[in-house]
Amino acid sequence: MSLKIFYGLISVCGLNTTFSKVFREKGYDTKSVSLLKHCFEKADIDFDINRFTKHEKIRVRQKIFEEHKDHYDIFHFFFAHTFLYDQKDLPYLSSKGKKLFMHHNGTDVRRPSVLEKFNPYARLMYKNFLVDENEVVKYIKNCAEWIPVSIVQDLELAEYVQPFYDYVEILPLPIDLGLDKYRIENYDYEPITSTRKRKLKIIHAPTNRTFKGTDYIVDIMKKVCLKRNDIEFILIENQNHNDFLKELAKGDIIIDHLLYGTYGMLSIEAMALKKPVITYINDFVKKGYPHDLPIISATIDNLEEVIDQLVDDKEKMIHVGDHGRKYVEKYHDLEKVVLPKLIEIYRKY
Repeated sequence: MSLKIFYGLISVCGLNTTFSKVFREKGYDTKSVSLLKHCFEKADIDFDINRFTKHEKIRVRQKIFEEHKDHYDIFHFFFAHTFLYDQKDLPYLSSKGKKLFMHHNGTDVRRPSVLEKFNPYARLMYKNFLVDENEVVKYIKNCAEWIPVSIVQDLELAEYVQPFYDYVEILPLPIDLGLDKYRIENYDYEPITSTRKRKLKIIHAPTNRTFKGTDYIVDIMKKVCLKRNDIEFILIENQNHNDFLKELAKGDIIIDHLLYGTYGMLSIEAMALKKPVITYINDFVKKGYPHDLPIISATIDNLEEVIDQLVDDKEKMIHVGDHGRKYVEKYHDLEKVVLPKLIEIYRKY
């Protein structure tokens, strides 16, 4: 199947650039566009639209739409964004028989009133944020009126969009395990053994402190570090991706978050580097994950206990780390798992 595929217009976890690049390498005609510069990946057309005035933004979006609307067979959009405001481009694309997909990624569809039904920590996530749920629903409906298929990464996000779309497909987040940066052997790291005595490094790397529960994590880790002399806690923020991975590789235990209830790219990258990962996985979302998920679930109520038990059990740390690498190879490998699933989705609709 030789297709022309457009990816845009927001890059979340570098997905649009990742998919565009790998399909192009396989001979497809692809283009990635991002209206917001991504800190890790650069799209084919990549700029910060927020530097323009409102009227300039409208003209820029219209120009990009006119340049791409007739060339591509598939339009794979992200984060409830299409070419034009209020999705006014979609009737035209639909009338021309284009295959349309909307890849929702998180805050573009997440509604606290729904989240709190299965996540007891929802209110802590949104304590400093006011979400206009009517506005969120409006954008979902605008997309779903013309786009039949929504793509999401897990059961949580599916819960927000299922009432609106004709079809919802779950596609795991991808990681390119062919890259050297995702092999722990390429870093200067002293592996854990059951007998080696050294301080263990516990790392937390938030992208959003409130959503990740960073304040809770820091307070708990202060208590743990006061009573133990065999660990140190490291907070990583505001680094480019390569420097971030170098720091991540030095860690022995990675704490992702305590509030979301799901796992994302940080957990996947940490598992690829054979790190035991601690994060909160709620029971509802867990039902949609493979049974062999090796992530150690913890909450703000039991993180201290979980840390103590793991640090005292080096064999478990080694086992969980090794299992994590195998897990991402089995379920998140870009080339072997995610890409074939995405091609299947394109063919199916």
